[in-house]
Amino acid sequence: MTLAGEGVALAEEPSPGADDTLPGIPDGCIEWMESSEGAFTCTEHADLLAGDPMVGGPGEGIPAFFGVFFVLAILAAIAGTIWKVSTARRLAEQSGMDPGDATAMSLLTDNGLEATYVASQVRQGSDRSAGPSAADRLRDLEELRKQGLITASEYAERREVIVKSL
Repeated sequence: MTLAGEGVALAEEPSPGADDTLPGIPDGCIEWMESSEGAFTCTEHADLLAGDPMVGGPGEGIPAFFGVFFVLAILAAIAGTIWKVSTARRLAEQSGMDPGDATAMSLLTDNGLEATYVASQVRQGSDRSAGPSAADRLRDLEELRKQGLITASEYAERREVIVKSL
């Protein structure tokens, strides 16, 4: 086969079972060209292809530890998301909020877990402040004085604090 304008012939690969050593062709040569003078030039050598990253020879390409690192990073991200959602749901349930809203908030916003935590603390704080009324506290204080468990000065002092809290 003659290449146009160059006068160079491209030799075909020998067929399987043919003699692998042709005269004038270096060992390991996969493709070669023959000039008009009869000299052979190797265009693809098997040793060169083994180290070619496009061919994917051994020891080439991305090292395996990058793949392992990538998989571990993805697993860590998934575990972090699961922890974030479960924590938000637990906080919501403890404070009487809707766990579905807490899940959506933690997944859809950057500070969703923090917002859920703050909302649960505010809600729990309002529940704690809803203790006995001032009237109940004054009655209890009066009972303690009648039973002799507190002195008259302690009674007056505590009564003043309760009345000021109104």
